[in-house]
Amino acid sequence: MPEISSAPVKRLLTESSGGMRVGGSAVDLAVAEAEAFLRRLGQAAGQCAATDKRKTIQDSDITQAMATLGRGASAPMS
Repeated sequence: MPEISSAPVKRLLTESSGGMRVGGSAVDLAVAEAEAFLRRLGQAAGQCAATDKRKTIQDSDITQAMATLGRGASAPMS
């Protein structure tokens, strides 16, 4: 069972696509991909915090993890 609710994912997909309708299976796939990305982000950010001998993930860890994953947080979407 997904941990992320499909409603906000569907809303974001609809808004970012200019109001297009989004099929149920597309929402399900987007939820699964979002969860997978957040797990990778959490792992990378956790490694950053652990390297600095901290048990708390901070903003800088997320920023560094995003760079490691190949896309900065402020990079424009294509």
